[in-house]
Amino acid sequence: MKFRYLKYVIMLIGIFCSSALFSQTKIDNEYPEDEEYDWVYLNLDLGYGSRGIGGALGFRYSFFGLGVSATGFATDIPNTSPYTPSNQANLVEKKYPSNTVCLDFFGYYDLDEVSLFANIGYYASVDSILSWDKQEHVYYRSGGVTQAGLCYGLGAQIPLTFIDESNVRLEQLVGGIGYHSKLGLYIRIAYRW
Repeated sequence: MKFRYLKYVIMLIGIFCSSALFSQTKIDNEYPEDEEYDWVYLNLDLGYGSRGIGGALGFRYSFFGLGVSATGFATDIPNTSPYTPSNQANLVEKKYPSNTVCLDFFGYYDLDEVSLFANIGYYASVDSILSWDKQEHVYYRSGGVTQAGLCYGLGAQIPLTFIDESNVRLEQLVGGIGYHSKLGLYIRIAYRW
């Protein structure tokens, strides 16, 4: 039996253990009584990378979180011919990224106003293989390649503070930026519930 993914499982366990060690547990009288420390955040991520435009939804509670993302929107895949190629010798295959779905586990570490986060997860993707006919200058659909594996990322987020008409601070929104190995560079808007 191969232990192909053992190092990734050990790395995932290490992330969760380090999150537990660095979690900010509440000590009596450390925070004002009217302020609750463990909020739930709902996250929305929008990004762009080598696999096209993507988005993610997720949540955060305390120092951990879970997210689901999908990429492959607005990719640059050429149109294909519905006919079968007449001469197989003139074909050159090219691979184009299509759709990817990721499930990520997040670990958060809060510094004064900034929250740092890292994630590790699992992805599944389908890439289109097109054959280019050099003689007729037409693409033909040749099939697809399915891949799966581990994905990762990191980023930071800060509260977006607004003051309303009655001089009350509104701190329900959080903004951030991050990098994900499949989603690419992304921005995050989170709502503190």
